Amino acid sequence: MAAPAVGRLTPVRIRDRWWVLAAAVTFTSLSILTYLESEEDAFIYYRYAWNMAHGLGWVFNPGEAVEGFSSPLWMLFVGVVQRLGFDLPRAVPLLGILCGALTVVATYALARSAGLDRTGRLASVWGVALAYPLMVWARSGLDTPWYALVLALFVTTYLAAEHPLAAPAAPWVRPLALLLLPLAAASRPEGVLLLLPVMFDRWRCGRDGRGAGRYLAALGLGYGLLLVWRFGTYGSLLPNTGVKIHPEYIWRSSYQLLTFVAYFAGLLWLAPLLAWLRRRLDRRLSFILLVVLTVTVVYQLGVGGDQKWYFRFCVPALPLLMVLFWGSLAALLGERAVRWPAWGRGALTGGLLVVLLTTSLIDMGRVFQTPNALARVAQEWADPYASIEPLPFSDRAHVVMARWIADNLPDGSVVAYGQMGKAPYYALTQGRDIRFIDTLGLTDRTIGQIYSLPSRVEGVVRALRAGDSLSAALSTTRHGLAARLQDYLLRERQPDAIIVETRLAGDLFLASLLASAQFRHDYELVAVVPPGPNPYAAVYARRPTPDP
Repeated sequence: MAAPAVGRLTPVRIRDRWWVLAAAVTFTSLSILTYLESEEDAFIYYRYAWNMAHGLGWVFNPGEAVEGFSSPLWMLFVGVVQRLGFDLPRAVPLLGILCGALTVVATYALARSAGLDRTGRLASVWGVALAYPLMVWARSGLDTPWYALVLALFVTTYLAAEHPLAAPAAPWVRPLALLLLPLAAASRPEGVLLLLPVMFDRWRCGRDGRGAGRYLAALGLGYGLLLVWRFGTYGSLLPNTGVKIHPEYIWRSSYQLLTFVAYFAGLLWLAPLLAWLRRRLDRRLSFILLVVLTVTVVYQLGVGGDQKWYFRFCVPALPLLMVLFWGSLAALLGERAVRWPAWGRGALTGGLLVVLLTTSLIDMGRVFQTPNALARVAQEWADPYASIEPLPFSDRAHVVMARWIADNLPDGSVVAYGQMGKAPYYALTQGRDIRFIDTLGLTDRTIGQIYSLPSRVEGVVRALRAGDSLSAALSTTRHGLAARLQDYLLRERQPDAIIVETRLAGDLFLASLLASAQFRHDYELVAVVPPGPNPYAAVYARRPTPDP
């Protein structure tokens, strides 16, 4: 097949359902059997869920109401899993893999709503099922696979409701689309941006004010309820995770976006671009393109990218991009594709899939070539805290640090640390009463405010008004924020222990802290973890206060 036909709703064959099921099973199997270390940030969700299930509320530290997670809806799901008594580090990644498998199935429905023919639908499905980045994030325990599923379902139902290929659409389709819009907004921060392509599409379709009002009201009501809950629970209309927004890191976000484009040989973006330039995209494919540009490109560039690899902010758009690619290819080739012999169409489809997935297949191959790969997979599922090969600077070192904290610090300790995942959750599961100050600011309100975007902008503006150049203003602001954090930590919080990761010792804040006279006076080095010439972290304990 050279390209799928676009523009008519073709029937679903029984064989197609088996192919889709096979793709979902393949995705599930590969996700489970691939060795991936447990994701550090997922354990932030786990600690919140543990505290909730034990009657302490949606908090990271008892008595400190801070929203340190990105997805309220995913947080709710993790809390339910905890309430049911499941072990979170095993059960939540399985839930994520289930969401990923359902996303594979939803890709078929999306391709059908977009008007692709049988081959285009199946090519889209298998393109998603064999995409290694989706497997990575489905397995992570984070909200990414759930958001990918909701995003695919929303676009599917929206197309079926507003651009139906078979009229009239079922009566339940539009209400479902109206419901999925606020669910997407509650699933990831960028979900709110979906309103933009919806409003533009309604304006373009005869300036449909009534239709635009329906979606605006649905999002307003759903998101309004979320804001009421957020303010009532945390006393804020914005989550503390806004500390991660760094639009000035345009170099990082641009590089990540370009790498994501290259990961799929550029084809996922090249075909839609060519079809758009030649005005071959119909309204359905144009809407998908608008959604991708809004919730992926705009958000990726606007927040400054992500510290994690494998394109966390881009992966949810994969089903849309796969459908958009095959639909754009069909639009470019038009009737010429129909004249190809069956074997030629099949060969080209398979060849394009291989090209699209080459990097994914290479990445999976590298993982399976790891010595004792299956044994390591089994051990990771059996115990994410198993101390196998705790190499410095790797995620395994977080496990070693978690065990050291739980084994060596007394109950009632307050620990300042930059990793709020495995160590805080492990301390809870061991019955330890240890509180944590997140030096990155995700779970600490004051540090989050220090490093918030308004605080950074205010500092830059103040420096510019004082006559600094832009680069000097950015540098001055960073030094000023580091000084504020240092003062807050040493004068106000005075933690019992401060953990400094070796690889981050050159960080502006940590370098300033280690050079501080007050720090050297108040704290002493008590351990390096693990012991040896290349430790992962250094532990500084507060010196005992001399008796008067």
